Amino acid sequence: MSERIISNCDGCGACCSNARMLLNDSEAEHLRAGNSNLEVFLERWRDMDGVDKRIPALEALMQVELEKDEPSEAQVQKIARNIYDLAHLPDGMEIYDLLGDCGYLVDGLCTDYENRPEVCSSFEVGSAACVVFRTRLETITVIEG
Repeated sequence: MSERIISNCDGCGACCSNARMLLNDSEAEHLRAGNSNLEVFLERWRDMDGVDKRIPALEALMQVELEKDEPSEAQVQKIARNIYDLAHLPDGMEIYDLLGDCGYLVDGLCTDYENRPEVCSSFEVGSAACVVFRTRLETITVIEG
């Protein structure tokens, strides 16, 4: 692993793989047309008897975690963030999980750059999210301090 400050995209593809994305219907269709494997976040809980039960399911999961002798702070924060995101979902948008690489990612580059979703075009190189993605792929070492 190399130690460096992130100032530009090095084509690692970390942000284009195994990511949670906020997309509208046409963006999701476009990514699927490019052979991206997308699943609606917590799909099995989304439409049960015509009711979205994802938030109650996450709240129940949160309660289970909090009742543990030593609840994981990271897990509690993750569940809380998912509840917040679902509760504040903009109209016409849905949360998707990208499983594996985006179908448009080839050799670390987007092959459909001009038509990429808003979530991709607004992604900031060097942002906290970028550092998390790159650290996950071990393309950088984060130096504290």
